[in-house]
Amino acid sequence: MPPDSPGPSFFGQSEEVSVILAEHRAAACRRGILAAPTGHPWPARIRRFLTTRRPVGDRGSAIIELVIVMPIVIVLLFTMVALGRYSQNKILVEQASAAAARAASLTSSPGQAQRAAQGAADATLSGAGLACAAMTVSVDTSVFRPGGQVAVTVTCTADLSSLALTGVPGSATLHSTSAAPLEAFRAFGAGS
Repeated sequence: MPPDSPGPSFFGQSEEVSVILAEHRAAACRRGILAAPTGHPWPARIRRFLTTRRPVGDRGSAIIELVIVMPIVIVLLFTMVALGRYSQNKILVEQASAAAARAASLTSSPGQAQRAAQGAADATLSGAGLACAAMTVSVDTSVFRPGGQVAVTVTCTADLSSLALTGVPGSATLHSTSAAPLEAFRAFGAGS
């Protein structure tokens, strides 16, 4: 039945009431409140939901949300980069102390152990690309005897000034201590 036809009269409705109801039904179909009599596969509410635009008052709100959220995202990103750089430098200092302890354990005197540890720590850090503003290598040779051990502490002041935008201090002092055993059946010298 077309939307503008009066349709059957119910319960003794007059012809005028049927015409008015038909007009209201046709207007409701045009607005999408009622399904058209020809039949659309989707109900009117779903069609209205899919075709509804945002109200005019919400225009530009996405830009405001972006302006508010973007600085927070950028700070979080820089913080993750700063923490990554710090942890990478910490790992490099730990590797340098392990290499220095190993090099010191292969020498035959405490003096040679100090020089070997310094050279190994320098080579490890410079080979990895970490430039220390100040680096100290201290070797504990108090138990430098067969079956003993040698302990090496590497202290590096790493430059983090490239991350100054995130509030990271300009430098960080990193410490690491490693020990290596000395062979039990090897002759060691007491001198340097």
